[in-house]
Amino acid sequence: YEAAAALRAGGVPSPTRSYGPPRAFEPPAGEPGAPVTLPQVRRHDLAGASGIVRVKPARGETLLDGSAEGLASLASLGGVGPGRATLYAADLQPAAIRRAASRGAELVVTDSNRRRSYLSSRARQSFGRVQAAAESLSRDAARLDPFGDGPDAQTVVEYEGVRALRSPASPNFPSFPEHRPFAALDGDPGTWWTADRNLDEERHWLEVEFEEPRDVPYVVLLPQRESESEVTEVEIAGRRFAVRPGRQVMNLGLRNARGLRLAITKVRGPAARENGPGAIAELSIPGVSARERLRTPRRLESALAGAGLERSSLSYVFTRQTGDEPFRRVPRLDPQRGSVPRDKSQEAPLVAEPGDPERGFRRRITPPAARLYAADGWVTVDPAAPDHVLDRLAGEDATGRLDSSGRLLGLPRHRASRAFDGDPRSAWRADARRGQAPWISWRSREPATVGRIELDLAPGAPVPRAARLSADGRPSPLLPVSAEGVVRLEAPLRGQSFRLELRPGPPQRGASAAIAELRAPGAPEHEALVNGRLPGRCEIEVRAAGRRLRMRPTGSRADFEAGLPQRAHPCGGTVLLPAGE
Repeated sequence: YEAAAALRAGGVPSPTRSYGPPRAFEPPAGEPGAPVTLPQVRRHDLAGASGIVRVKPARGETLLDGSAEGLASLASLGGVGPGRATLYAADLQPAAIRRAASRGAELVVTDSNRRRSYLSSRARQSFGRVQAAAESLSRDAARLDPFGDGPDAQTVVEYEGVRALRSPASPNFPSFPEHRPFAALDGDPGTWWTADRNLDEERHWLEVEFEEPRDVPYVVLLPQRESESEVTEVEIAGRRFAVRPGRQVMNLGLRNARGLRLAITKVRGPAARENGPGAIAELSIPGVSARERLRTPRRLESALAGAGLERSSLSYVFTRQTGDEPFRRVPRLDPQRGSVPRDKSQEAPLVAEPGDPERGFRRRITPPAARLYAADGWVTVDPAAPDHVLDRLAGEDATGRLDSSGRLLGLPRHRASRAFDGDPRSAWRADARRGQAPWISWRSREPATVGRIELDLAPGAPVPRAARLSADGRPSPLLPVSAEGVVRLEAPLRGQSFRLELRPGPPQRGASAAIAELRAPGAPEHEALVNGRLPGRCEIEVRAAGRRLRMRPTGSRADFEAGLPQRAHPCGGTVLLPAGE
């Protein structure tokens, strides 16, 4: 997507364009620096695009710190023009950077050229996690570093609360940065570190290095069931502990420890299937609160520190780290992911459900001069965002507070309100998730008594085996669902907040429930808006050095419903960031 944006904005020749025969060019004689006249070269300009060979003015150039990926991101924001020369800061000496700034160059710092491994032999999940400046890549790893100038020209990871996090990983298989070591210390049980299944079992370890020696009386461990496998034993600081599901305290009694190593020593799984390597959702260490951020390349910032930049603009461009297909994010469907017979390849099920290393941005920048900043960008809908929030962002009435257990592929067009809009062509569709019954909820304007619910199923949708209705938190018994989709309650329920839980039968790929229309006493009639543009509510927030900027999405409702990126523009106002970190 970003590459396509760069091609539209940059000087790539059109395939409909032809050129005359090649011609040798001999510059006229003259003193160095004297003006020259270039000979005319015949060409047939059918598309008006720039040629492969172009002459750019020496003044007014763009200096970009980062790599081509950052240039693509800048182009998607309209920051690459056909009449400007673009230079990489890592190609220039500090004096040349300062001279360009004095001429009025546009200065851009990106978070591209990341310090990470790259796997060219795979089409999916080919980028490893971003590494720290002092961290060495594996000897058998390939990397994309066009400048070879070390960490100063790269985007690197930095930690707060810990000095370093380490875990062995093979760079020759698909990578899943969302399961990097930090996922076990981020305080979020919905993320987890996974040992590398391609390495020997004795290398299934995670190591934390503290900022300074500290006592560790105990740790709290939360294992993660992964690929139908469960961790049953770990070794921490040389001591073995049995592991059971759920959070558990493990007493260590360490004093003046410089770090901690946790190794997964035993995993239990199905006998006929390949066991997963083991995963840890949370490792809580008393007094340790780890945070992670990316530090952008600093060639440009360092060269211009303290320089007068009155004639130059200064921009920062960030791109969120995602797995493949970030606009069709699939929630984790079931713990069988990656669990296949021992003689089958595990790669296909593993790459089928990629995750995102980042849901937002956290960056460290060091502007060389004070500036006023505004914010704009491209945004997409968080797959975990509540349905009623999406109704409000779309400009629809959200007073009925229509919500659900989730949307198929995380797409807004499958949210709960599509079961109340009176249009049989739209539907609420839920993902098939093992161990979780899909549900849909609504709120009536006035208290209502419900004794019968009618469900119009979407074409091809599975018929629920049973359902349970709750009113203001009071559940009914499990109720049968007729072939026509009718649910009858022997004892009607009265309330204002209702939730219908469905039992769709065995889980399957795709939707486990798909309701085109739901009719019940007091159920709201929702007016869906599918044409036109979003109302542009200022609900996207950027925080910088304690200051806040807001943006508003300005795209079409059709793109919003499809989960496609929306252009976000500033809501007015700027923030002043001083020079320095």
